[in-house]
Amino acid sequence: MEELTDKAPSYEIGCQTEIKIDRPNPVMRMAVKRGVDKKTLVEDNELFLFDDEVEPILQVLCGKTLEVSRMEVLEEEELREMREQQEHYNRMLLAENTDIKRMEDTEMKRLQDFEKLKSNMREKRKNKQLAHRKVVSRCISKNYVSGIRERVFKNLTDIGFYTDNFKVDVLDNDVVPWLYDKAFEYVADLQVQESLPTNLILDHLVSEEKEHSGMVMAESDRKKAVAEEEYKEQQRKLEEKQKRREAREAKRRAEELAKLRNEIEATFIA
Repeated sequence: MEELTDKAPSYEIGCQTEIKIDRPNPVMRMAVKRGVDKKTLVEDNELFLFDDEVEPILQVLCGKTLEVSRMEVLEEEELREMREQQEHYNRMLLAENTDIKRMEDTEMKRLQDFEKLKSNMREKRKNKQLAHRKVVSRCISKNYVSGIRERVFKNLTDIGFYTDNFKVDVLDNDVVPWLYDKAFEYVADLQVQESLPTNLILDHLVSEEKEHSGMVMAESDRKKAVAEEEYKEQQRKLEEKQKRREAREAKRRAEELAKLRNEIEATFIA
């Protein structure tokens, strides 16, 4: 026996219908009188028997009473189920509204915390910028005030407020021009003395540079030749490898073709 583990799909479908079955209304009509009227005498219990005639009426009354009672019971049961469904729906709606309210409160709290954090960070950044500005202003003012005395004296000296007669008469007019002339003469003599070794050194450097350039060019040509040989060798190896691959592929195809031909001959010809 095989045990089935998968359940077949099943559905529950309900439909509210009227319990009472409608019947067509009887046609009320009176037959047309025909024939001749006659009279007869009927004795007691000859035409109508109570026990026999009342039984169908009782059956109809009892059946109707049971049908109406059943309909009332079903209606009460349906109303009870409707009330239970309404109460269940109200409970679900209340729970859903409670969850929505809780989530809204949580989201509002998170938003308030985020806004509070943003305001705190903004306040901290503002305080930091203010402190930085104060520090920078203090440093700038301190640096400006620290050398103001020397700058004032220097500016006053530059505009000639403090005049040194010895500097003007002796240094500027006598010593400095004589010192300039002697320095120019010494530099000219020094250039003449240094020109010969400088020229020798320049010639030596030019020759060394030419020799070095020749060696570099020779080494570069040798490396290019070696690289070209290596490239040609790699190309030759790649071509040989490609040829061997093509030979193996051709051999494999020939073997498959022969095998297929043999199978066709064995299957269809033999």
